[in-house]
Amino acid sequence: MHISIFGLGYVGCVSLGCLAKLNYRVTGVETNKKKIDLISKGKPTISEPGLDKLIKYGFDRGLISATYDYKSAIVNTDLSFVCIGTPGNKNGNLNLNYLFNGLKQIAEGLKYKKSFHTIVIRSTVIPGSFNKIINILEKQSGKKQIQDFCVVMNPEFLREGSAVQDFLTPPFNIIGTGCDKGYKLLRKIYSFNKAPVERVSEQVAEMIKPVCNSFHGLKISFANEVGNLCKKIGIDSNEIMRIFCEDKKLNISSAYLKPGFAFGGSCLPKDIKAISRLAGDLKVKVPVIVSIKSSNDLQKRKAFEMIKGFGKKKISIWGLSFKIGTDDLRGSPIIEVINMLGKEGYDVKAFDQNVHLDKIIGSNREYIQKNIPAINKIIVRDFKALIKHSKLLVVNSYDKKLIGEIKRNEDLIILDLVDIAGLKKIKSYTGLCW
Repeated sequence: MHISIFGLGYVGCVSLGCLAKLNYRVTGVETNKKKIDLISKGKPTISEPGLDKLIKYGFDRGLISATYDYKSAIVNTDLSFVCIGTPGNKNGNLNLNYLFNGLKQIAEGLKYKKSFHTIVIRSTVIPGSFNKIINILEKQSGKKQIQDFCVVMNPEFLREGSAVQDFLTPPFNIIGTGCDKGYKLLRKIYSFNKAPVERVSEQVAEMIKPVCNSFHGLKISFANEVGNLCKKIGIDSNEIMRIFCEDKKLNISSAYLKPGFAFGGSCLPKDIKAISRLAGDLKVKVPVIVSIKSSNDLQKRKAFEMIKGFGKKKISIWGLSFKIGTDDLRGSPIIEVINMLGKEGYDVKAFDQNVHLDKIIGSNREYIQKNIPAINKIIVRDFKALIKHSKLLVVNSYDKKLIGEIKRNEDLIILDLVDIAGLKKIKSYTGLCW
């Protein structure tokens, strides 16, 4: 089977590597020249643990290719995964323009396709998008859903930092379609994993991801609030949440239930905002979901106020990405804290072992240029230089080797945002909410 993937960002590039690992022939379709060039050299477009080896494996065996030619990609493949980004707008709506433009290209390709084609939507959408997608494809191609092609709503649940493993061992396979051909084809592709298959309506498939991500955000905020309260009254919040998470019967899962810093990224904030906006449009009150953002913002403000409380004008921050192990700065809460500090005249320097500005492309680079215009003045390339900059080190990352470097500088004041056990014996150690 030959598969095309439209969009080579996080979801698309991970899908490209994983499907090649499963010995499918995969063609990535992109408009970004840098991404095309990287894939054409056997290199990933993003930094994600294990992905570089998968891309190289597929490229070396002739299973991976990339192209601008969307028409050829449709004509010469059996199925297309659509992984085009749908960023959030300020008003809470998802921006589906990039997705719709990509679908118009797919429709152009369908005009020349003589055989049946399956289109799998992996992009995050809002309820009601399926009908719009069908309308675009039928209008632009002159062909009919079910008769000439079918659209399957297949939301992804990939977490940055563990996306490869999440692809290969998902919690479930959501296949939203009324088309038997599309369902059977996708079920065959996912037969490599043992996760349950949920065949649902397209509308249920559209709704499940923002619901899941809203709950994930809720769990993070809940654990943070527990941590803040426990710290205030002198109780070990990690012990509280450890016991809380022992209850697998009622408390569901320990995932995300750990006191710590605010959540960020391109998924949770966007989906929580989108589902809040949807509820508002429908005049349905969802006070818990709406309050998640406020609670998360308070956690950023708490970190900012704690940093100010140390009375140091020079600040060193270790860790810029929104999640340890990635190079993604989109929605990173520490960036907001850095901007707060900058507005009040603090001299801030930062280091992240995973962030290399010359390698960042696509929407990640656009975010940096828009939200951190002075990034080149802030970031340092050497961890030792970061430590020398200030007596106060804000820890927002982890690397075993660098932890050793911190321990060798016993006069450092540590503010830990991520709960690193190896630092707690340092005399001047402070945890965010533990």
